[in-house]
Amino acid sequence: MNIRNAKLSDIHLIYENRMVKQSGIVHLEELMLSGNFSTQKFNLKSTAELKIEFLNTKEGELLSGRSLAYEAEAKVDLDKGEYVLKNTNLYIEANKFTVDGTVTSQAEFTNFDVSLKGVDGSLSSVISLLPKNQITFLEDFNTRGNFYVNTNIKGQLGKDELPAIDLKFGLKDGYLNSKQLNNELTNVSFEVRFENRVKSLGKKDFVEMTKFEGELLGEKLIGSLYVEDFENPLIDLRFEGKLPMEAVFGFFGENLVESGSGAMEFKNIRIEGYYNDMLSMARIPKIKANGLITFQNMNLDIRGEKVSLGKGDIFINDNNLQINNIELEVAQNDLKFEGSFQNLLPVLLRDSTTTDDVKLIFNTKMLSEKIDLNKLLAFIEKVQHTPEKELKEIPKPETLTEKGNVTASPYYDFLKLFDGDFQVKFGNFNYDNIKAQDGSGNLTVENGRVLLQNVNIADFEYDKIVAKDFRGDLAFQGKMMILKNVSVKTMGGEIKLTSNVFWRTNPTWMVS
Repeated sequence: MNIRNAKLSDIHLIYENRMVKQSGIVHLEELMLSGNFSTQKFNLKSTAELKIEFLNTKEGELLSGRSLAYEAEAKVDLDKGEYVLKNTNLYIEANKFTVDGTVTSQAEFTNFDVSLKGVDGSLSSVISLLPKNQITFLEDFNTRGNFYVNTNIKGQLGKDELPAIDLKFGLKDGYLNSKQLNNELTNVSFEVRFENRVKSLGKKDFVEMTKFEGELLGEKLIGSLYVEDFENPLIDLRFEGKLPMEAVFGFFGENLVESGSGAMEFKNIRIEGYYNDMLSMARIPKIKANGLITFQNMNLDIRGEKVSLGKGDIFINDNNLQINNIELEVAQNDLKFEGSFQNLLPVLLRDSTTTDDVKLIFNTKMLSEKIDLNKLLAFIEKVQHTPEKELKEIPKPETLTEKGNVTASPYYDFLKLFDGDFQVKFGNFNYDNIKAQDGSGNLTVENGRVLLQNVNIADFEYDKIVAKDFRGDLAFQGKMMILKNVSVKTMGGEIKLTSNVFWRTNPTWMVS
């Protein structure tokens, strides 16, 4: 049967291949083909426009919702099941690829030896080829300039195997932009290689970005990335350069940061190890990390509140972060820090699937001329978007022990991420109806509780009660303050007490 210009239109095709665990629905908008189908060997010509409603594969969702078209010529040998492609163009959305090679179909498998080459491509043309679960981090980025894409697909598609995919793309002296970037990167050059290796040969998938170079508002950025095995990713990330906040503030969270200024500078940053180890406090010591981060008059407007990191350094040594002379201004609090932190990666990378009880371990010194805990906690609440939980009625508050009803605190979810000690020295302190001047002590955060030990305060006022030379220990738990071994001088003389104090209602004192 010799067919010339046969046309089919508006057909929905249901596709299922149980052997390779693929399924999908394709809307064939228009198909035209011609060829002498009455012979075993013939030349086939075909054009088509279609839309993939969805396509599920073992590797994830692929091409779903995308419009495709092709213009194909092929030499067909039905005896061999062979299709030799020539003069073939493939269009995925607005991206064009030329296709050459051979596809051979057998009963148990299909063999591919095909190459695709992008024409006037961009980063979006690469994204269109990859499963969604492998390109989430790329979806907001696009390029303009001298971009290239080359893909080779070679091997068998069968029940237990996939063909090897060798994808290479890059940019030379171009531009990189993103919805999250307020300014695009210029003079950008990089090359990325992706290989979907044949697992039956014991090989693992990988993606590698060799030397990335670009400029952001005149500041040079350099980096590289290697990720092997997407099931248990091994990551090697290197980066250095200065990030102007006015360009990158969008990366701190959608609708969280409204503007930025100043910069963060990264020097010789390297992080190497398995991603799963980065999620675990027990395995985080396996991660190799080093480098230096400096803050340079960095300012962020977060939900209407200005947060400033005027200066300071963070030295990275594996799981230990050493902070030096960091100056932070937030919610009308001025704080200066020195000390060390551990487990930052598990805390930053935690999500709803994290099973470990991750905590940021710290041991630091904090100096402040002014601490207004009311405003600081209100800011934390605003950032968390968590409405204040109502404290449940407790029929017998006197039964509360040191463990207390900690989870009743609206700040519990935030505080439970921290575990460690601050050596604190302050000029002025405000919290609810507590005011203090010229104080020092050791502040401990543990299991959502805040403890102040060895407290020394020159001037102290609580609910119109004025005192001097406050000494003792305090614990903040939900809406209760516990005083232990406290001595304080008032107009009536020295008072020593241990008690529980509730506020935001009439004060309740239980003295023992």
